[in-house]
Order: sequence, then structure tokens, then C-alpha cells
Amino acid sequence: MEKDGRVGEGLTFHGLRHSVATDLREAGFDSRTIADMLGQKTTSMAEHYSSEADLSAKLKGVVRKLDKRNARRTKVSTSAG
Repeated sequence: MEKDGRVGEGLTFHGLRHSVATDLREAGFDSRTIADMLGQKTTSMAEHYSSEADLSAKLKGVVRKLDKRNARRTKVSTSAG
């Protein structure tokens, strides 16, 4: 495929699996969905292929939700005492 100019130089199916898995993980898909897309029977390889995903955007949202919950707990706790 490389010789025919159909794919970029050095592109491999292994690399493509990593790219797809990483993109899916960054988009918020779970390991089972990623495994299904990659044709994997178990989630362990999907987790391996997506392990380099940048989850900072997702985790910022998690922290915001935790902060809101903690603020409510603190408010209830201080007003009850």
C-alpha cells in the first residue's frame, strides 16, 4: 500500500490500532467499545492500545463535578453544626 501511495510512509496496522484506540478513548468511549471497534475479544488489548490517550479534558470535568459535590457537602456540614 505504501508503494502504491495509498498510505503514508511507515504507517502500520499496529500503529493504526493505537491511533484509533487513542482517539476513541480521548472521545470518551469505554474499553469495551474500543475493543469491539478493534475486533478484540477482551478489553485488555483495547486498554493497552489506548493507554497513551490524553484524558486531561475528561478529568477536568470530573474534578469540577467533585468540587461541586464537596462544596454542597461542606455547606450542609457547616450549616448543620
